[in-house]
Amino acid sequence: MAGQISNFIDGWKSMFVGLGITIKRRRMSKATYFYPYEKPTLPDRWRGAPMLKGVMGDGSTGTEKFPNVLGEFNATIESRKKEGKLPQCVYSCPAHVDARGYVELIAEGRFKESLDLIRERCTLPAAIGRVCTRPCEEGCRRNYFDEPISVRDLKRFAADTCMNMSHPDPIPKTKDKKIAIIGGGPAGLTAAQDLAKQGYYVTVYDKNPQGGGTLLTGIPKYRLPKNVLKWDVDAVCALGVDLKTNVEVGKDIPLIKLIDSYDAVLIATGLPAGYTLGIEGEDAEGVWPCLELLKQMNFDNHPKIGKKVAVVGGGNVAMDGARTSLRLGAEEVHLVYRRGRAEMPARYEEIHESEEEGIIFELLTNPTRVIVKGGKVAGLECVKMGLGEPDASGRRRPEPIPGSEFILDVDTVIPAIGQKMDLSFLEGIDIKLSDRGAIIYDKLTLQTSNPKVFTAGEVVTGAGAAIQAIASGHEAAESLDRFLRGVDLKEGRTPQVMPKLYNYPRVPVEWIEPERRRAHMKAIPLEKRLKGFTEVELGFTEEEAVREANRCLVCDNENCSGCAMCARTCPMHSIEVERTGPQETERKVLKYNVDLTKCLFCGQCAEVCPTKALVMSKDYENSEYSKEKLFYDIERVLRRDSAKIEL
Repeated sequence: MAGQISNFIDGWKSMFVGLGITIKRRRMSKATYFYPYEKPTLPDRWRGAPMLKGVMGDGSTGTEKFPNVLGEFNATIESRKKEGKLPQCVYSCPAHVDARGYVELIAEGRFKESLDLIRERCTLPAAIGRVCTRPCEEGCRRNYFDEPISVRDLKRFAADTCMNMSHPDPIPKTKDKKIAIIGGGPAGLTAAQDLAKQGYYVTVYDKNPQGGGTLLTGIPKYRLPKNVLKWDVDAVCALGVDLKTNVEVGKDIPLIKLIDSYDAVLIATGLPAGYTLGIEGEDAEGVWPCLELLKQMNFDNHPKIGKKVAVVGGGNVAMDGARTSLRLGAEEVHLVYRRGRAEMPARYEEIHESEEEGIIFELLTNPTRVIVKGGKVAGLECVKMGLGEPDASGRRRPEPIPGSEFILDVDTVIPAIGQKMDLSFLEGIDIKLSDRGAIIYDKLTLQTSNPKVFTAGEVVTGAGAAIQAIASGHEAAESLDRFLRGVDLKEGRTPQVMPKLYNYPRVPVEWIEPERRRAHMKAIPLEKRLKGFTEVELGFTEEEAVREANRCLVCDNENCSGCAMCARTCPMHSIEVERTGPQETERKVLKYNVDLTKCLFCGQCAEVCPTKALVMSKDYENSEYSKEKLFYDIERVLRRDSAKIEL
């Protein structure tokens, strides 16, 4: 047999020699030792062995925070985004509130520090912590694994926990310039807070008896108690902002007087009026504009409605109007919306709670006429709709179905189909308006045609969430500061980084282990909700908040948070992660082991790592944090070969 093999090899050698190929025979040592004794030369396509950059331990991890520095904040956010170091929760927020930072502080039990960080970019934390539309949670990378962090509810917890503490100290006035702000809503108060911190004299004029804008007049008490909103507003005023309530500019004081008396003026009046339906009969008794109904209710004027109500619209304001009607004594409430459920702009929880409370949804339905008898509402004529091609909003355009008309038996109609501005106070002022009657302004600086007058919030951006108005207020503050310092408004300025919504695959909730599940706030029983305007959601306890905050993956901080997502992803189960306490209550990492005798070096663990702490090392280095359980079998790493043929 040996002779046959030798002849076979010699035959092949002769063939190679005939082709001009030299065969070299090299005698190898009795044993070749592989890692960890020797590091072999590896091909470029090899992805490397897992290696950790850093690991979380006791105390703070040193994760970068993003405080609001006027004139520098946008540049910092843009820079971190380009570097891949901006967490998606921060990026998704229009105001770029540091969600990662304040959630981490809550996890460490540092509640006051968490609130201070929130206030840097979110002026009204207790209110926004109740009514925000949660764009940060849509960006939360935990969506990829199970459920997002309850970021908004943790913001509320940080504020609620600190309500018994004193407000911030006044900021000394270091500049001799005075600023007038028209409108005490989120945009106006945000600009006021930023400018007060810079040492300016700031006066806010608001026509309502209390600051807060639409948060005061348009959000029902069962969602946002007015004493909670007052606490937020008082914290802004404590910095030295002068808030003048019950003063309507244009009626109680002319705008021209403010322009002449102050060094700069900011218009932040929001969208105080609602659109009408534009159908026959809507001037009858029993037709309530939704914003007016909510305002009367919030001011304790006890508006009277009928027993059968139709609310027209599909947004959050419409849901508020429908649920408020039940609390005002309506026995039957219909929500009339011209599109389907999937196209509703209202938040999911608002839709769910409305159905839970008994609201009847009349979908793909549009009102055509208010039936009037004796000057009062006697019904609402509607037509069924079909969905055609998508319109400019991306939603399918509703089209009436001929012959599908029917009548809803109602005695009250509440339109809630959108909001609009009221700029009557600008009459006679040298500020240019568009053909549609909107203020013409510079998109970067928010300056109007009058150099002393700027604008911010929904009055220019259109209807949106309060956090968007807050973002606009920050931009206005930077422009006003530059203007008053005599600095070019545009030179070297970084525009606001526009957020992007993420579309994660939906993870089946039933597959998620209890310890990984998202925490939900408790609510008062359903039978008690409709008996008044008591706040429905009760907030987190300290234990619930800390546990939920510890679910945060602390994305992009380059320190292992012990989330074990790499271990869950590894096809060979070669990674072991051990933390102190239960899996989702503490981030201190005790052990991080990688068994390289099992590892395929595929790199999936590094791809899924949310903190970017796990990388694939080309140096074939082991990444274990603790070597206690790592074991090498000498028989596996020892390779014996007496000879090797090389071309």
